[in-house]
Amino acid sequence: MAALTRRASVGLALLALALPTSAQAKAGLTTGCAWSRPAIAYEVGKGKVQEPKRKAPVPCLQVVSGRTSESANVAVLPSGRILYAPLIGNDQPAPLDDEGPAEVAASDDGGHTWKLLNLGGQQRALEVPPWLDVDPQTHRIWFATALPDLCGAELSWSDDAGSSFTTNPLVGCPAMGSERVLEGPAPPGGAEPVGYPHVVYYCANLNDLSKSQLYCYRSLDGGTTFTSTGSHPDSPTPSGCETEHPARPGAVGTNGYLYFPVLQCGSLSVAISKNEAASWQFVHVTTADVEDLYTTSVAVDRSGNIYLTWIQGTGNPNSNPDGLSMDGVGRPYLSISRNHGQTWSKPEMIGPPGLAADTQLIAISADSSRAGDITVSYLGNTNGGPLLDGYLTETSDALARHALWWADTVDAPSQPLINSTLSTTFGNRLFVNTNTFAPDGDPWVAYHCAFTSPCPDERIGVVGYLSAR
Repeated sequence: MAALTRRASVGLALLALALPTSAQAKAGLTTGCAWSRPAIAYEVGKGKVQEPKRKAPVPCLQVVSGRTSESANVAVLPSGRILYAPLIGNDQPAPLDDEGPAEVAASDDGGHTWKLLNLGGQQRALEVPPWLDVDPQTHRIWFATALPDLCGAELSWSDDAGSSFTTNPLVGCPAMGSERVLEGPAPPGGAEPVGYPHVVYYCANLNDLSKSQLYCYRSLDGGTTFTSTGSHPDSPTPSGCETEHPARPGAVGTNGYLYFPVLQCGSLSVAISKNEAASWQFVHVTTADVEDLYTTSVAVDRSGNIYLTWIQGTGNPNSNPDGLSMDGVGRPYLSISRNHGQTWSKPEMIGPPGLAADTQLIAISADSSRAGDITVSYLGNTNGGPLLDGYLTETSDALARHALWWADTVDAPSQPLINSTLSTTFGNRLFVNTNTFAPDGDPWVAYHCAFTSPCPDERIGVVGYLSAR
């Protein structure tokens, strides 16, 4: 394996020049907090709550200066520094700009202004959407990008809020699509990490363009070296089942177990590994049509509760033995396990009243500070048209029988983010996005804006949040 590199600190971890502000002016999006448009309060299955027990949070939006690509990732450090990735470091017109390099932007003023982190200037390819994350326990920043030959990834990390980065130039070949970096404690009886408190995993599809298995690699030294886990979280394919990507990376539990979503022939399951991905157990969750599997479909809270989300597909309603409501077709669903994935709650449609069918691109995060506090994001609208808004929903009592949810669009309803008839091809789609919780408890989400009236010419990065203040 090639030698790792260490980048020297440059000032406050930022390049000397700020990103240009032309993107924000060009985008034409209304930024700041929409104080006159508080989030909607509702209970699943009951509808809107007229007099909620606490004050409604307010949706807020900020534009990230610079062009972005097929993924939109956000992370918030304990200091409040906001990270967004990727931005594109070339002048080619979309979608030819996917040659890279990929950049990470940081804001220390709530998203009003942005500067680039000094990642060392390496040429990272963007043909496969990059992955950015910050671990809530160690606060390490991870940034993974597929290599130009689309076999393996370059993995960079920082333990000083981005002042310097270490890079492993080659992790995980074969592997290229739907990549994700995971970390967590070693499971009982598992190999213990050395020099870093967590076991680190890099997982990705062999090929994102055709049917392939999911490959995982494990590091016991904080990312310096990786070895193949030697197994796949893909159950044997039943005869006649042609699911293109049956498994995606998921999450590491508080007990060190791995939980990955698996979809085959209408059966949505969770693959569980109790031995650092050496072998897998498959637990059925529900039988229903599912729009797609995402690398952002699973989250685990501090008490070990597991949350699985998906968009209910529009397939044959007769193949629905679990009785999911057809009112939920094309809308977000949630199932919860309170016993380390062994059993799962009846799936519930968690979208707000009035949400139309054909929602897209779901992501979920759990607040590391308390159990039952989760946020879910997705693209959708209330009219069923092709112009989609960026929704952000949150509940602090997901484990309660009648949880109170809050939801709103981070963009103004008159300024949609995505035209779904145009954001479909490689290089122009929004393939994956992430959300997270800030130290103050506010949920954040990353999107991009493209092919709509506020941003007609290129993809503009945006971050939004629900402010409780």
